[in-house]
Parts: sequence; structure tokens; C-alpha cells
Amino acid sequence: MKNQELFDQLTYDTDITGTASLTVQIKPVSVVPLGAKWSIDDGVNWMLSGETITDLTDGNYTIIYTQVLGWYKPLNQTISIEEGQASSVTASYRLAQGTATLIVDIKPSKVKAAGAMFKLNEGNWQNTTGFPLILDSGNYFLSFKEIPGWLTPDKIDFELNENVTELKTGQYYLLGDADSNQTVDLSDMIKIQQVLVGIAHDDLPDNAKVLDLSLDGTLGIADVIKILQNISAQN
Repeated sequence: MKNQELFDQLTYDTDITGTASLTVQIKPVSVVPLGAKWSIDDGVNWMLSGETITDLTDGNYTIIYTQVLGWYKPLNQTISIEEGQASSVTASYRLAQGTATLIVDIKPSKVKAAGAMFKLNEGNWQNTTGFPLILDSGNYFLSFKEIPGWLTPDKIDFELNENVTELKTGQYYLLGDADSNQTVDLSDMIKIQQVLVGIAHDDLPDNAKVLDLSLDGTLGIADVIKILQNISAQN
């Protein structure tokens, strides 16, 4: 019970400022980019660590926290707010005592800059690739955020076993990148045209969907036109 009491402990600092407000600090800092947030009462407006809710009226408020995979969230805490009071609360997440480790990577680096992210099961979107997630053993799935102009990786179903580290990679492909050089240009258009007339290439992408820029499930003149449009937009 002693560790649980420390985990549940919240500290308060109050200062009369003339406006009732509440600020919540979340610890440790490593859990914040994983989706740790706080809210009061209904959980409609989620706040980041260090943000402040102002213009509160007198009354009791319940602070709640988001669930973060691999972490135990702080218990809900009810506090009393009075007019003219500025309240500050610090709450700590605790690392789950799982025995399995998951590391997620996203490739290529170019798509990370475009906003590619992943989520585990029904959790929050994350961009913290390479950061180890400590989890309980069991069945999980990874899904990846759709990025315009890129072929999204398929969902990955997998099982985590005790005392094992798993690395899972979400491989995005640039639509129209027939020569796999991470750019779409005239050489890609030529390759697609050659495929259309029956000329095979050994160096085409492994995933044929990369050539389907029109996203209609077939390879045709519409995909060539899409490449011309992309080239024109870049110039």
C-alpha cells in the first residue's frame, strides 16, 4: 500500500490571483508524448501537461487522465475550487510492470516529416518511433496513419511473449515512385508507360500498389496523368 499511496499522491500549490484556475503537471516527462493528458469532469476538453483551465466557478471538480499503453494512469482526484484560487496539481503515471518490449519503426524518414504515426490497438496516435514500450504479453495490433501521396502500411497483428523484444516496422511507399528513389518524376512516368505496353522491369517496387496513383485498383493512363500533375505541381 505504501507504493500505491505514493503513486496516488497529488501535491497542491495555491495562490490568490483573483481568478479561479487549475494547472496540472504530468510526470514523468517521457509519458507526455505518448498521449498522457488531463481533463476535468466530463473529459471533453483534454489538456496537455502544464496547461491551465481558467475562469472556474466555486465547486468540486474531478481530474481525470488518459490511458497510455504500458503505463498505469493516476487515479481520479476530486478537488475543491474557490473563487480567487489558483490551484496547481502534480500527478504521476507509473510504468507498467510488463515483461514484453515493443519497438516500432516507421520508414522512410521522409514520411515521418510528413506526419506519419502509429497507434497500438485503439490507443492514441504516436510518433515516438524507436521508443521501447513495456507491455504485458498478449495479442496486439498496429495501425498506421494515412498520409496523402503515400501508400499506408497494412495493419500488423502480432503476439508479444514474456521477456522478448519485438521490432515492428511500418513501411510507407511514395505513390508513383516506380524506381524507388523517393521522388516522383519523368523516369517514373516512363517506367509506368513501359509496364502498360508489356515491357517488364526487374527493379519495379515489390508492392504493385505503388504504381496505382489514381487509387482505382488498376494500372492505366490515369496513373500516368497523375504523375504529370505531380511534376507540374512541383515546378
